[in-house]
Amino acid sequence: MIKYGVKNMYSLYDKYFSNTNLSSAKGKIMYDIKNRMLYGNELLTLIDELEKNNILEEKPFSREPQKQWSDKYARFLASGFASGYFSRNYLQYFSEVVDYLYHKKKRKKILIYCVIAGLIITSLIIAFY
Repeated sequence: MIKYGVKNMYSLYDKYFSNTNLSSAKGKIMYDIKNRMLYGNELLTLIDELEKNNILEEKPFSREPQKQWSDKYARFLASGFASGYFSRNYLQYFSEVVDYLYHKKKRKKILIYCVIAGLIITSLIIAFY
C-alpha cells in the first residue's frame, strides 16, 4: 500500500525529469511556478526530491524589496535557472514573488468590481429618487 502523497511525489518529480534533459526540466519547473501551476506543498515536495537527487545548485542571489516586485521582475527570476540560480531558497523566493503578484492582482480586481458595483448602486438610487 502506498502512503498518501508518496506516489504523487514521484509522479511530480517524473513529470519534469522523465524523457527530458536537465535544462528543459528546470525551465518547465520555472514556467509552472511562474504560472502558479506549481506552488505550496507540491513545490516543497518537489524541492525535497530535487535536493535528494543533487539537482539543486547553491548560488547566492540578491533579493529585491517587495515594493519593486513586478511582472518584469518575475520574468527575470524565471530565467535565472539558465545562469545557475536553482536552489531551495531561489525557488521558494521566486514562488513567493509570484504568489504576491497573483494576490495583488486579485485584490485589484476585487477593488475594481466593488467600485463598479458601488457606482451602479449609486446610479440606481439616484435614478429612482
